[in-house]
Parts: sequence; C-alpha cells; structure tokens
Amino acid sequence: MSIIQNLVVASKFRRKGIADALVERVVKLAEKRGAKEIHVSTSMRNKKAITLYRKHGFTKLHAFLEKSPV
Repeated sequence: MSIIQNLVVASKFRRKGIADALVERVVKLAEKRGAKEIHVSTSMRNKKAITLYRKHGFTKLHAFLEKSPV
C-alpha cells in the first residue's frame, strides 16, 4: 500500500500541471514497487484536490473521523 498525504504545490506554481505530474509519478512508483492500493488523504472540503485525484482514477471515498483531546 502507498499513501499520498500532504501533497501541496506553492500557489505561484499552481495551474502548471505540477500536481498532475506528482500524482502520476507516485502512481507509477507505487506500481513499480508492487503496491496493491494507493490511499489519498485530503479534506472533504478540498474540492480541487478531490477533482485532481478522481482525474487520476481514484474513486472510493471513506470518512476518516478525528477528535481532539478535551
């Protein structure tokens, strides 16, 4: 299993295909290393990230719930 977490492109470099290239590279590397799954972590409110990952074939959405200590 491979995990993509905290993939961020600086604002001045956005809209240049960098995120696409990074996701493609991670997917190829994961496949080369024999990963059977690739998981992505992003906020459900981050519609741009969700669109990016869906564009690259990511389809399942799962809720990850978190609670801060009181």
